[in-house]
Amino acid sequence: MLEYIGASKWYDDQIELAKRTVCTKEKKAVDDKGAATHVLNRIAREHSLLSKKIMTNRFSRGKRLRLLVGELGLGILISPMICQDPLPNRALNAAYDQLVSRISAHVFNKRRLSDHDAFIIDNSLKLPADIFYALRPGQWLDCWVIKAAMHIADRPAFVHFRESIPVNDIGRHSRMRSIKKPFEAWAQEMAGLRRKAELGPAGHHTPLIFYSPIHHTDSHFTLLEIDDGEKVIRHYDSLAERTTIHGTKKTRIATLVEEEFGHFGYQYIEMVCFTSVRFIDQWLTWIAYTTTD
Repeated sequence: MLEYIGASKWYDDQIELAKRTVCTKEKKAVDDKGAATHVLNRIAREHSLLSKKIMTNRFSRGKRLRLLVGELGLGILISPMICQDPLPNRALNAAYDQLVSRISAHVFNKRRLSDHDAFIIDNSLKLPADIFYALRPGQWLDCWVIKAAMHIADRPAFVHFRESIPVNDIGRHSRMRSIKKPFEAWAQEMAGLRRKAELGPAGHHTPLIFYSPIHHTDSHFTLLEIDDGEKVIRHYDSLAERTTIHGTKKTRIATLVEEEFGHFGYQYIEMVCFTSVRFIDQWLTWIAYTTTD
C-alpha cells in the first residue's frame, strides 16, 4: 500500500510538471488529460511489461489510499478490510510468466531456467535462480526471497539486516527440535557493527537498527527488530494470537530475547501485524519485474 501511495504521489507530480513543460501541436500547454497521457506513454516506453490500464488502476488506488490516510490517519493501512480488492491471480500469473521468460532470455540467454542457474545482486549477494518460482501466487516465500527483498530495499546506512535465523531444526526421527541460543552469532555480528560505528567521526555516531527474519517452520517467518536508538526490541508475527499481542501469553521468541539480549535492558514489544499473502505477491511481483528492465 505504501508503494501505491508513493507511486500515485509521484504520478501526480509528474502530471503537474508535464502541464508546465509539454505543449500541444498548436504550441499550447497541455491540459490535465494531455499531461496524464504524456506521463503514461513515457512510463510505458520505459517499462514495457506495464500496460496503461494496470498503471492507471494502481495510481488510482494509491490516490484513494492517500485520501483515506488524510481523513482517517495511517492506522487505516493496517485494517484487514483495506486489502479486499486484490489483483486477480490470473494477472499475477501472467506477470510471473513474463518475468521468468524475460529473465531466462535476456539474463541467462536460454529458454528455461535450470536448478543450477544463479545470479548476483549488487556484486555481493549470490542467489539461486529458482528463487523466482516462489513469486508465483500461492507459493510460500522462502528465506532466499526474503533475503533478496531486504537486500534491494532502500535503507539508511545505520540500518543493518541479516539473513533469516532458524530457531528450530530437524532432529532424530524427523522430529522438530529447538535450537539453543539461535541468536548467538547475530549478537556477535551486532557487537562488531557497533564497535565499527563508534570508531567513526567523533560526535557523529548514529544509533544502529538491526533486522532479521526469524525462520520458525518451512512455511512461517517472523521479523525481529533491535533499535539501539529507542532501546526497544520489536517482534512482528502475522500469526500472533490475541493473547500474545495483549501481553497475556509469553512467546518462545520473547523468552529467547530475554535470555540472549536481556543484558541490553531494552523494552520488548509484540507488534500488531496484519498481512495479506496476495498483497505480498503483488508487492514482490512489482519489485521483480520493475527491476529487470
